[in-house]
Amino acid sequence: MYKYLFILLFLFSCKSKKDNDIEMLKSEVLKGDTEAYESLSSHYFKYSLDSLLPYSLMMSDKFDYPRAYYDVFELIYITGEGDCVDYNLICLNKEKRRLALEYLSKAIEKGDKTASRVLLDYYDKDSYYPIKELYENEELINKARENIK
Repeated sequence: MYKYLFILLFLFSCKSKKDNDIEMLKSEVLKGDTEAYESLSSHYFKYSLDSLLPYSLMMSDKFDYPRAYYDVFELIYITGEGDCVDYNLICLNKEKRRLALEYLSKAIEKGDKTASRVLLDYYDKDSYYPIKELYENEELINKARENIK
């Protein structure tokens, strides 16, 4: 009997500690802590995508964090209605697509390597999903190439 009670108490304390850790990370992210943001985003990408978007928007818009711009792009396309295969964006309505591409572009302008690879691998003129407003922007293409050198 005591053995089961101990196990339940242990599990409860672990969950409580994990919840406290997440709350602490959220608090630090609100201050612009990039390491806390990375930890929080890692947790939310595994367990709760919708919960990450407000923090990604804040870290990008308020603290100008390059990775957060890319995360906003990815969260918009991942949580789109319908079937997004790879990075085709057909699942997004016109406004969400515009917003996703705006954040992808900002991530590239800020130097994010992942966003740069996505642009060059998926949206370039001769790639799987060419997106004209991206591949015709020579400055953006050049910046993406520069980012991944």
